Amino acid sequence: MFYEQVARRLDALLHPDYSDVEVAREVRNFGVQKDAEGHLKLGEKGTVYNEMVSASASPGTVMCGR
Repeated sequence: MFYEQVARRLDALLHPDYSDVEVAREVRNFGVQKDAEGHLKLGEKGTVYNEMVSASASPGTVMCGR
């Protein structure tokens, strides 16, 4: 049972079945946005991207030098 679960999880990681639309929506994509003055600008979007940006902007984030 354990090895079956490991095999299934590894297979899902190595052979994901996400569509291009799902990846663009969840990970990172670009879109046109309007700023406060009404000017158009290119903005980065995506659930994972937004979480990463907000986590790195918080003062409690530990920075590691690599």
